[in-house]
Amino acid sequence: HQKAEMFRRLNNGKPLSTKARTLASSKDIEGLLDIGSHELFEEMLTEKSRQNKNQAVIVMKVWTMLNREVEDISFASKEFNPMIENVNITEQEKTELVSVFDYIVNVHDELVENKEKSVAKKLYTETHLVSLIPYISKSMDGNVSEAMFAEWLVNFYKTENNTEVHDKYMEACSHGIARNANVVARHNALGESYKEFFKVAENSEKIS
Repeated sequence: HQKAEMFRRLNNGKPLSTKARTLASSKDIEGLLDIGSHELFEEMLTEKSRQNKNQAVIVMKVWTMLNREVEDISFASKEFNPMIENVNITEQEKTELVSVFDYIVNVHDELVENKEKSVAKKLYTETHLVSLIPYISKSMDGNVSEAMFAEWLVNFYKTENNTEVHDKYMEACSHGIARNANVVARHNALGESYKEFFKVAENSEKIS
C-alpha cells in the first residue's frame, strides 16, 4: 500500500478522487509517470494539472490509441479505469510513446513558428491530441515530416476551411467525448481529412 500512501500524502490528506485512486492502484504508475515526465507535458499542462497526475492519464490514453482498435476504445471510466489499473507498459512501447511525444513537440514548434497559435493550442488540448495519435503514428511510419503534418492540422482545424468533415469532428468533441461512438466519429472524420490532404499532397509532389 505504499503507492496509495504516496498518493494520499501528495493529496495532503484530502480524500482521493476516483482518478487518483485509479492511478494509485495502477500496476505501472511509475512507468506512466516516468513517460509523463516528457517535455511535452511541461509545455502542455499547468503545474497544478501535473501535480494531479493528468500526464499519467494522457500517457495511458495515448498508449490505448496506439495499442487497441479504435472500434474497441472508450475512455468512459468504467471501461478505461480497469485498463489503467492493469496496464504494463513494455520497454518497446515506452520507446514508441517517447518518439510519438517528440514528434508532437516538433509539430507544435512548427505551428508556433508559422504563427498558427490557435492550431498549436488545439494540438496541446487532450481530446484533440489523443484523437490525432493514430495519424501521428501513421505519419511517422510513412516518413511524413513534422512540417507537413503541421500543414495538415492547419488545413483541418482552421475555421475558414470549415467542412462537413470538420463539423462532424467538432460535434464529436462537444459532449460525451469519452464515449466509444465519439472516439470513433473523431477518428473517422480525421481519417477522411487525412486521406484527402495527403492524396493531394502526393499528387502535387509527383507533378513538381
